[in-house]
Amino acid sequence: MIKFRILNYVLILLVTLCLLSLIGMTVGLYAMYQRSETELFTLLLIGSAKLLLMAIGLSYTKQSIGMFLRHGYFNTKSANFLTIAGYALAGSALVTLIFNLTEITYVDRESASGYIAEMIHDITVLLVGLALLGVCDIVKKGINIKLENDLTI
Repeated sequence: MIKFRILNYVLILLVTLCLLSLIGMTVGLYAMYQRSETELFTLLLIGSAKLLLMAIGLSYTKQSIGMFLRHGYFNTKSANFLTIAGYALAGSALVTLIFNLTEITYVDRESASGYIAEMIHDITVLLVGLALLGVCDIVKKGINIKLENDLTI
């Protein structure tokens, strides 16, 4: 259980960092107002959606960990929290992944490495979201087995 407590504190830190980076991104984009207003608005919208969905996914993961600590591994609330977290993290990754794939023709050599790193990050977050959905299915199956076991006693 100590590992879940550590994970709980790390998730609190990550949600805080996501929200702070949302504020920093907004200030940073307005500071570098060299781009057109449409491009600036698009970047702000995409970045905000990504960070908000990531913060939502991480906070629901934190709530699920809290349910694990209080009520054991197999409870329906933690399964529901894991479902929402998985979809939010996958959505966070898909928002920027789709945007980056549409902008792939405009990438020059100097920014290609950062572009590739961001795509790898998005694919990793997508895989984590899908993994959370898989863990949710395992927890739901465990709930059913626990209910059947409780009924036979």
